[in-house]
Amino acid sequence: NELDLEKHKAVLIFNTAEIKQEKDSDEYFSEFTEDMIVKIDVDLTLTAQANIQKYFEIKKKTQSKEERTKDKANEAIKHAEDQARRALQKTRNEQKLKTTARKPFWFEKYDWFISSENYLIISGKNAQQNEELVKTYLGKRDVYVHSEMAGSASCIIKNPSLEEVSPVTLNEVGIWAICHSRAWDAKIVTSAFWVWGDQVSKTPQ
Repeated sequence: NELDLEKHKAVLIFNTAEIKQEKDSDEYFSEFTEDMIVKIDVDLTLTAQANIQKYFEIKKKTQSKEERTKDKANEAIKHAEDQARRALQKTRNEQKLKTTARKPFWFEKYDWFISSENYLIISGKNAQQNEELVKTYLGKRDVYVHSEMAGSASCIIKNPSLEEVSPVTLNEVGIWAICHSRAWDAKIVTSAFWVWGDQVSKTPQ
């Protein structure tokens, strides 16, 4: 042990191995898992009880700081885990979207829409597509619609039922044909006509 009367301080030196053998020592020295030499500063101006209280207050503050550090570390780990989980879920969702991406329908490379009566309407985007549509996809009971002005889009009403197409759909497709014609850009008043597919020549005249 060390004694410094000028500073009113004493240093008590303990061997934890010896203290653990004493009765009721576990309460105070249970934290020491290994045998070691421990030095404790004693303030001679304080009573023994006050010194003990001071020691345990320091110990309590140290433990509290360690617990806060541990809590922050746990929060950081949890935050990192949450971020990793969200990133993984995002990757899985993206992979699922890629996997479930549908194959485009054959008519989607053309201009197209579904009429109010559920007919599929297709028109070419250029002269090459117009010719391709007529030669490849125009059936005998499909309806061919074109504006009166040359150089317009060829429009086809796909008619799987082979029945008469109502004026409602014919009117919708006629408007579509005019809107996709040179007349529309030139602001020229024109009209559209329709014929059955088997009335259209598929070879150049």
